[in-house]
Amino acid sequence: MRMQLIFRDAVAHRRDASQPSWETRPVDRESPAQVMLGLGLVEAPRGAVEDERMADVLLGADAGGLFLRFAGTAYDPGFHWAGESDLPGLGTEIRTRPPEGWSPELAFGSFYMRETRFPAPPDRIVHAALGLVVVRRGSLAERVMFDVEARNGALLQTAAAPEPGAFEAGSSIGQTFASPIWGWDGSRRAILSTLTLGTIDAMSRIRSLEGLPDPTPEQEAELAQLNTGPAGSVLSCGRSDPTFRRYQEIAREMGLYEQLAIAPDNYPDAAALERREQAIASVMRRLTDAELDPPYAPRVA
Repeated sequence: MRMQLIFRDAVAHRRDASQPSWETRPVDRESPAQVMLGLGLVEAPRGAVEDERMADVLLGADAGGLFLRFAGTAYDPGFHWAGESDLPGLGTEIRTRPPEGWSPELAFGSFYMRETRFPAPPDRIVHAALGLVVVRRGSLAERVMFDVEARNGALLQTAAAPEPGAFEAGSSIGQTFASPIWGWDGSRRAILSTLTLGTIDAMSRIRSLEGLPDPTPEQEAELAQLNTGPAGSVLSCGRSDPTFRRYQEIAREMGLYEQLAIAPDNYPDAAALERREQAIASVMRRLTDAELDPPYAPRVA
């Protein structure tokens, strides 16, 4: 098993370290405890990580750097709506607790795990993780990508490097997942969506069916059924807007509909991400130009 982890101060999730509940009582900057938000990837053998579950962890640091150990058994946090929420969408509901075996000299946290199709060896699966950790104030560096690997019953740091592009001011958590900073081997990649795989697949199918020029009754029925599930809920915002419909039409005319609407590569490297962003920009330019064109040419006397 190996992990990548990056942290930032979780301003919106401060909790009082002196209280048994980590859901109440705001703390100020003078508190010795600091609650931090953590994003990460977990590559593990198939079946080693329980999907859609919470995992408690113990953390610490020594001369060798960060070390981490999973504590206890994974548990269901009760995110019944999780199928239509990406990991950042679940972030406001994540709580943490001191796990069994915790002692005051150790930090602790909880991470929610979600299966991805991030490239991995055939016998392994990569899960995206988002959670909170409680540490001594100032003891855990922000915007540093930590690599840890399983050794002697724990996950020990093997590398650490600043990642200044993560958690940019004013950005969302999802934008850090979507930055091409993730992965261990080969090119670093972005993670364009942390929705469940089933929801991602259903969204792709909806977009594919919507793009058909003359759908059959069976395809129309399938589309109606898909729209009643989580994918339809995720896509509901803005789908009936005429501008969005025109965006889809222009993307089809330019031969970019499948690339942009279905996003077959959900984990692009920096070069592929740049090509996708350029394609989006080209469609938007066409859309803007079409909106600015006058409906008729002025008559010149």
